[in-house]
Amino acid sequence: MKNLKLEVLFHRKWLLVLVFGLLLAQGIYSMMFIPKQTMPNMETPYITMSVETIGLSVDQIDTFIVRDVEQYIMSQQQVESVYTSIVYDKAMFSVIFSYDASDWIKLHHKLFQR
Repeated sequence: MKNLKLEVLFHRKWLLVLVFGLLLAQGIYSMMFIPKQTMPNMETPYITMSVETIGLSVDQIDTFIVRDVEQYIMSQQQVESVYTSIVYDKAMFSVIFSYDASDWIKLHHKLFQR
């Protein structure tokens, strides 16, 4: 049954051209009239900070630096979570603010000044 439908479609070339033309017209119509936004302007409420040290092991960085920095960051009211990774002599902090944070940019500057 399926092969019969395909044979009819390919046997009548004008039908194939008509179907292709309708699909093409629908695509052009949707591109022109359906509202879209390719690059929305969104403020993403997160920052990434890095701390570099010289001569400390990963355990020492975790003990002396990461725990204190994480504790300070989490004490801020608008912070939702902190993800930390330590590689060799560098600690990376990804701070995610809550979406209802009123002025997370000021908090961002406060964290970097500390």
